[in-house]
Amino acid sequence: MSGAAIQATVALLGEDAVLIRGPSGAGKTRLALVLVARRRATGGHGAIVGDDRVVATAAGGRLVATPHPGNAGLVERRGVGIVREEAAPAGIVRLVVDLVDAATLSARRLPGEGETTAGIAGVALPCIALSAGGDLAGHAEFVEAALARARAGDQPAQAF
Repeated sequence: MSGAAIQATVALLGEDAVLIRGPSGAGKTRLALVLVARRRATGGHGAIVGDDRVVATAAGGRLVATPHPGNAGLVERRGVGIVREEAAPAGIVRLVVDLVDAATLSARRLPGEGETTAGIAGVALPCIALSAGGDLAGHAEFVEAALARARAGDQPAQAF
């Protein structure tokens, strides 16, 4: 069971991990930290699995994310630098979030509009696209709603 290093940030929210992809400066870390803070504010468990680079491994039809050995427990806070953050050793990814240029997104008003599937390490996962650098609180609500829908299905991701 060997994994591949990918450019992404992963937040563990309770038992579910959210893998956030996007170019440098798109807001991957900021969104992950907002998601973790919101989860903790409601008494739930939230932690960063890995920032900027993670290792993705397919196991039992699911995608397991672990921190890249070179940056475990570290996050880059834009304008501050590299800081220590409470970290989780791994997370089972249930949702992928792609942060993309706002111009590439169509107008979306309802949760679930525009959801697709992302394939990572041979595992297909629900995927949503959000505007890079957008409203973090709004993005967090959208991610939480998409994660709840993914969890409600409660099925292992299908290999493709």
